[in-house]
Amino acid sequence: MPELVRLAAGPPQAVDDQVLFRLAEAFEGGSPDRGGEDRSSEDGDNPFDLAITAPRALDVSTLYEHAGQAVPANIRAALGPKRAVLLVHNITPFARPGNRPPQLWGLGYMVRSSNVQAATVSLLPEDGTRDRLAVGANVAVGLSTSGSLAIPDEQLNLLSQLPGVTVEAVRLSATADVRFAVALDWRLTVTSVQSGPLDSGGARWNLYQGDDGLLTEHHVLLHTLLLPEDSNDITVHVDTWMRTSARFFGWRKGKHWDYPQQKFTVELG
Repeated sequence: MPELVRLAAGPPQAVDDQVLFRLAEAFEGGSPDRGGEDRSSEDGDNPFDLAITAPRALDVSTLYEHAGQAVPANIRAALGPKRAVLLVHNITPFARPGNRPPQLWGLGYMVRSSNVQAATVSLLPEDGTRDRLAVGANVAVGLSTSGSLAIPDEQLNLLSQLPGVTVEAVRLSATADVRFAVALDWRLTVTSVQSGPLDSGGARWNLYQGDDGLLTEHHVLLHTLLLPEDSNDITVHVDTWMRTSARFFGWRKGKHWDYPQQKFTVELG
């Protein structure tokens, strides 16, 4: 199991996060501008620590071999001197003892590579994921030979778990599907998502959640990218942050905390 790194936040900063504010107003059913006073935001201490692990990197063609499927010749030709890789990211907020967690929060995760020329292919969750799934729903996510992630319209016919492949919080299975011979058992854990690719094969997620039992949920983020074929590892830099929203003397305010950047060198499995 990858080593768990627990992070404490730096000093708070003011933030104007309209997505978080809209979710807060909908949650509270109040006016978008003013409302009842909530003095909880006076405390500058972030009620959360974060725990992350080094991303797990898995070569997609190797996963297909475990599933008993070869990457088609036309896909290999299209990839050229590149290899498709799946990165699995894990992040968990931990409420600090004696602190009352906020009812709504925003969580950020950003990853960039520094030692290879890479290009992002797919992310999950993405902006439209919440439109298709309920919070807490489990779904089989298809992984194509080119590295694309997709939630198929029809449920995938899962076969056996991939032998010799163990990934924390994610089950990988072979399927009978002609498009996706490999599937990942994945769970949506947030109310709203903003995500997108970054340069050098990077990715960024803004995750938002309300007080419905998933406040300190373990979050799994999926990310595929193309790397040079001769790559043996990838060095990534991970930035994380937390945001909360509350009323202070009637006005909606937001607070933002950054956590120390982490650097990981991840071997490709």
